[in-house]
Amino acid sequence: MWVIGDSLTPPTGSALRALGTQSGLLRVWVEAYEGTGLARPDILDWPALVASGAPAGPIDLVVVLLGTNDGQGLQSPQGRLDFGTPEWEAAYGDLVGSLMDDLLSICRRVYWVGQPIMGGANFDAYMRRISAVVREEAAERLDVRYIDIYRLFQGEDGGFTTQLEDESGTLVTVRSTDGIHYTSGGGRLLAEAIWEVLATDWGLPDA
Repeated sequence: MWVIGDSLTPPTGSALRALGTQSGLLRVWVEAYEGTGLARPDILDWPALVASGAPAGPIDLVVVLLGTNDGQGLQSPQGRLDFGTPEWEAAYGDLVGSLMDDLLSICRRVYWVGQPIMGGANFDAYMRRISAVVREEAAERLDVRYIDIYRLFQGEDGGFTTQLEDESGTLVTVRSTDGIHYTSGGGRLLAEAIWEVLATDWGLPDA
């Protein structure tokens, strides 16, 4: 498994690597680049990285955690497209779909993780638009799974929270006070949710 994405990736990638090692069935590579996304190829060209920087050897699956930095306008041949407009959604959908196709050319299945609830109302709304585009593109591809995690990190009141109870009732800090990033505890929570999907698809043992 190749786990790729932005600054939300490392805690989850580390936890997935630990689960893979524990199972004895899955080798996990993690590659994360802070401040990157599909909207700014001048910072990092993700399609180029996929084409030339994928781990050597056959890859069964790729887990993608991208989009947190994409709530912004896009440059296009027709000029700059403002975030959230129909033209922007079409162009961003093309970028997402193209990367999905690039990944499918090197692996058997892609799992694209949606955005969690965010601390700021405006930013949260932006990320929900991002996730909606990703969900639509994933639905058009048989071997791409969209993993919806929005409710996974909601508090009891349905809003953003930095702490959640674990199975024993102990409060665990899962999100940073910046309202965006995961803690190591949040990374474990998300990794276990992703693993549940993988276990169903690939016959892996429970986390």
